[in-house]
Amino acid sequence: MVLWLALFALLSAPACAEEKEADPSRNTVAVVMDFDEEHSPVSLAEMKREFEWIMRPSGLRFDWRFLEPSVYRCSFSGLVVTRFRGACRVLPGRQAAAGPIALGLTHVSDGHILPFSEINCDKVRFLIHPKLVGESFARAELLLGRALARVLAHEFYHMLANTRKHGRSGVAKPVLEPRDLVAGRLQLEQPQARLMRGELGVGDGQQLTLADGRSGGRRDGSAGRSPAQPLPRTSRTAVRTLTPSSGQ
Repeated sequence: MVLWLALFALLSAPACAEEKEADPSRNTVAVVMDFDEEHSPVSLAEMKREFEWIMRPSGLRFDWRFLEPSVYRCSFSGLVVTRFRGACRVLPGRQAAAGPIALGLTHVSDGHILPFSEINCDKVRFLIHPKLVGESFARAELLLGRALARVLAHEFYHMLANTRKHGRSGVAKPVLEPRDLVAGRLQLEQPQARLMRGELGVGDGQQLTLADGRSGGRRDGSAGRSPAQPLPRTSRTAVRTLTPSSGQ
């Protein structure tokens, strides 16, 4: 079932499965993940680790959840839903679809940035393939997880800071080249971190849930939209579009 239609049926979900809900003073942002296909546990674990390191300057904590009924009664300082398209695992013989499909995108409606993003795992894997040649399978899975984390962090900056602007360097810069996705270190710079903290109202104690229609990044909920509403068709590409024929 398509993610955005599935959200209708889950609004009547039971209470949060956790014995104790997230403490809003800890500045927790829920990352609700939905995978189109089977994913690699190794790549997923590395994605989480790298993502949290990248976002460390923001002062935020991240609570990783799969899309399931229990998440709809949990409360967090912020909340984002991310759909992972394609196969988020190393598949040597699989090619990415041709055409200008972005590595990642964040949805926009009526000028408002929504807390819904998509990551195209097939495109990310194809783009970094030259960097994986000669690596062991285990190492390739780690590098894929690192690349996914950096694309995801770029999208999170736009969503949580509620801005279309980019930074001059770091993970929020306008263009992420293949080497940026797997080599060295790439972190959120302080100006972008401050923007995210201010937009989320870190430390103000306000909580957000999927069920109450305030799932956006803004404190007043103006950028938010109830997941029960249809996802807008208008989308904005936040990471540079790279096609298989680009030679990047």
